[in-house]
Amino acid sequence: MQIDMPTRADIERLAAARDPLSISIYLPTSQVPAHDEENRLRARALFEQAIERVGELTDKRTLQALKDDLYTLLDDREFWDCCTSR
Repeated sequence: MQIDMPTRADIERLAAARDPLSISIYLPTSQVPAHDEENRLRARALFEQAIERVGELTDKRTLQALKDDLYTLLDDREFWDCCTSR
């Protein structure tokens, strides 16, 4: 099993971020191809939570851009193949 742990530099960069619309989403993923849909469903649920929270802080246009980016990521095979490191 491969786990991409954040480096010290990653943590420092995240800690220094001060944009009120910054979000970080962490989720476990399975390398088993049969679990691909489960990985994306788990991500979708976390994305929806983030979208709801950001929606309380921003305008509809910015929120829609975030939704578009996150939902595009759900369909990005290359991203998910990288995340599950097959």
